[in-house]
Amino acid sequence: MHFWLLGKEDYLFRCVVWLCLFGGPANFAMAQNFSIDNAQLVPASGTGNVLDLELEAGVLGNDTDSTMLSGTLTSSVDLEWNGSDYDVTGYTISSGSFSATDVSFSLVLGISAESSNMGGDVTTIAPPSAVVGGVFAGSDHLLTINRGSINAAGNAFDFAAMPIAAPGQGDGMIQLTPQSITPFTEIYDVLVTIPTNFSQDFVIPGVPILGDVNANISGTGSVVVGGTVTIDVAGDFVRDGMLTCEDIDALGSAIRAGSMDAVYDLNQDGAVDSSDYEFWVTDLKGTVIGDANFDGSADTSDFNIWNENKFTSGTGWCNADFDGDGSTDTSDFNIWNENKFTSAVASVPEPG
Repeated sequence: MHFWLLGKEDYLFRCVVWLCLFGGPANFAMAQNFSIDNAQLVPASGTGNVLDLELEAGVLGNDTDSTMLSGTLTSSVDLEWNGSDYDVTGYTISSGSFSATDVSFSLVLGISAESSNMGGDVTTIAPPSAVVGGVFAGSDHLLTINRGSINAAGNAFDFAAMPIAAPGQGDGMIQLTPQSITPFTEIYDVLVTIPTNFSQDFVIPGVPILGDVNANISGTGSVVVGGTVTIDVAGDFVRDGMLTCEDIDALGSAIRAGSMDAVYDLNQDGAVDSSDYEFWVTDLKGTVIGDANFDGSADTSDFNIWNENKFTSGTGWCNADFDGDGSTDTSDFNIWNENKFTSAVASVPEPG
């Protein structure tokens, strides 16, 4: 004899997401995708990863028990710099596995119902799940129970043979807290809270005297996942995930303004000056001084850029302002001349 499922949809997932990240220059950037590293369900406690379950079996009565959850998720967030902090624009669960401790329910007529080795997977149905104002739709995510079984009255329902797919429902949150902030790397603790509320009907068949008995199991609680997000920000002052003219021009502006902000002190010598400007070009960007178009060498094309912009003010690196003083002039030509026909990658001589 077997269990017969009467329904397929559980209600799952309620999330709310707030972000609080450190600021930088007032520039806007495109969204970047960051992995949530080492994401694990935090130890079960009264605040999360404990599901309170209730089994209602009609004339057989009802009983309650709790199960503790554990497992991991591989997930990511899309972050967009808004000029002072990050906005979350997307959230994706690419894979996830959870396990639930066994539970036992005592019913009348000496009948009991127990779960064994229950678990399953969590994914985002069509990633990424769009996030607007810190909120995304729970229905974008899918819980699949595909491991373990429920046993009652000598019969077992096998989740591996017939998985239960339950789309999430509801709104609400990812919380990021600064853990380590340096001019090169920002690490944030991530806490993902997923309130759950599900209900599943099934049948306990062949109960002595009573025959088939309709039953329902429901649960409430919160799944809480912790992890970290690591963002490489070295020299990326506009937070677009790339090192561009905007970034080195922001550094030039900071130097001219006499900034003491440690984010601009790239070589960590305690000062924001021309040595940081050179560090950005050679160590971070990996090119040579005088390479206006960032093609890896100071050559004729860079001279032509200088020539097109010579003796003008309000310029930047990509206009051949190689010393970062805000204008393209003779000093920049001299810098190009000192470095002309050099490359960031050493050439390999032809064999004799």
